[in-house]
Amino acid sequence: HIRAGQAIAAAGAAAVTGIYCVFAGSPVSAVRAMIMFGLALGAKILRRSYDVLCAVGISAILLLLTRPGYLFDAGFQLSYAAVGGAAVFYPALLGLVPKNYWHRGSRIKKIFEKILEAFLMWVAVMLCTIPVAAYAFSEIPVLPFATLLIVPAMGAVLILGIAGSTAGMLCSPAGWLLLIPVDLLLQLFERIAL
Repeated sequence: HIRAGQAIAAAGAAAVTGIYCVFAGSPVSAVRAMIMFGLALGAKILRRSYDVLCAVGISAILLLLTRPGYLFDAGFQLSYAAVGGAAVFYPALLGLVPKNYWHRGSRIKKIFEKILEAFLMWVAVMLCTIPVAAYAFSEIPVLPFATLLIVPAMGAVLILGIAGSTAGMLCSPAGWLLLIPVDLLLQLFERIAL
């Protein structure tokens, strides 16, 4: 029964991901994420291990079989560079930190550990995506640190956006009040990114 329930939940999650991908216009990065997510769900249902690099390879092969021109698309290159940075360089950067540093100490130290992990992930992704961006757009981001502020705050934007939209269907002023911080945050992100 548990396995059947997992299969139903996985099918539902895959369907929602597919619908999102279609509504987003099926950009290369969303299709890649959808394929990798589907492979992760399949591995969980079949009780097999999930290997990120294999999933990246399978998704790239499937995308390039359907449209070989994606190989020269900046979105394709940036998406795979970012995943490559997260899958390959991030563990290597974590390995530079002594093992006895992790998971020891107070709650404040654990917060610093999370911040360090996020920073190392950001460094790994930037190391891989900045060369691709420089080649594709003939420029590099002047404020790459902006992503350190924007990415963690996007969770709050998403939660407030969903809450405001839901509340707006029931009571328009309540939805409006909840969406004011979302609007302010998005305007701030736009100013930081420019």
